[in-house]
Amino acid sequence: MNIMLRRLLVCIVSVTLMCPVTALADDTEIFSGRPSVTGIAPNVLIVLDNSANWSASFDSGTKFSSEMATISALVGTLNTDVNVGVMMFGETGPGSSAPISTYIRYAIRNMTGGNKSALQNMITGLTINGDKSNNAPYGFALYEAFKYFGGGGTAQAPQNAQNFGPLAFGGFGQPKRDYAGNAVTNTAGESSRQRIYVRI
Repeated sequence: MNIMLRRLLVCIVSVTLMCPVTALADDTEIFSGRPSVTGIAPNVLIVLDNSANWSASFDSGTKFSSEMATISALVGTLNTDVNVGVMMFGETGPGSSAPISTYIRYAIRNMTGGNKSALQNMITGLTINGDKSNNAPYGFALYEAFKYFGGGGTAQAPQNAQNFGPLAFGGFGQPKRDYAGNAVTNTAGESSRQRIYVRI
């Protein structure tokens, strides 16, 4: 009888494991339309891969042209429910200084009509060779994003560019970074003329 009971239990477990399990959650609703946002608008930081591979062929153009068209079209659909910024990999050349990591090309701003147009103009004004990075420091990008969003707060120690706090690791070494009054062509400071000081 003990053997019969064991065989019965094995059969029950086997049949149970073969039955399909119904999913308890469905994420498709996030793709069905823009949800209404209440409270504080979320901050979205786009880390744009501007390394040399963006000149590679893609579809009928390049990865660069596809990326720029997609981002510009996406930004055009946004409203004040969201804040958006753009981070890019650092470039070498005149005005840049080490360490070459990543930098904020367009600080996170609420997507009002004016900010949206400024961001679209900056995106469509990028060029394949003029805004290309020589490397793709993905780790630095995440670290600079961490620093940009506060670097763990001011209670952590030590507070400096290499550890905690909002001081950029390498982003200040880029001439195209976003800061108020930056006159470098096709920067947010030059295009939107906003009085916004950026931490990185």
